[in-house]
Amino acid sequence: MVKESLESPKETFLVNNIGLINFLDVLRTIKLQFLSKVIIFTSDKVYENNELRKKLNEKCLLIKEKLLQSNIPFVKTKSHIIPIIIGDPILCKKAADELFDNHKVYLQPINFPTVPRGQERLRITPTPLHTDKMIDELIYALKQTWKKLKLKHAA
Repeated sequence: MVKESLESPKETFLVNNIGLINFLDVLRTIKLQFLSKVIIFTSDKVYENNELRKKLNEKCLLIKEKLLQSNIPFVKTKSHIIPIIIGDPILCKKAADELFDNHKVYLQPINFPTVPRGQERLRITPTPLHTDKMIDELIYALKQTWKKLKLKHAA
C-alpha cells in the first residue's frame, strides 16, 4: 500500500484529497444531525504509525472476510479501499441513498467517468478507528440493501 503510494504520489494525493473534498461537501449539504458518526483519518498518519497500520490491515481483512461470507461482490485489491461492485449507475445511486437514508452509512458511489460504464461501485474506506461493531453494522446494512434492491451477489 505504501509502496504503491510512493510510486504514484500525485495520484495518491489527488485521490485522497478529492475523496476528502467530496466527503466534506456531502457533510456540508446534508443535515449533519442525522449522522451518527464521522471519522476522518488521513492515510499519512496511518503510514507513520506501525500500530495504526496494523489495525487498518486487520479492519480491511475483517471487512473483506465478512463481505465474502455475505456473498457481496467486491474487488480484491492490495489497497485499504474496498470497491463494492454494483455495475449499474442507477442502482449504485439507489444503493448509496438506501444505505445513508435507512442505515446512516455513507459509502461514496463511484460512477463513469471515474470507472468504465458497467463497473459502477460503492467505495468502502475503512480506518483503524472503525470498531468491530461498526463493521457489523456496515455488513448488516449492505445485506439489507442487497436484499431490498435485489442486487447481484458474488458468483
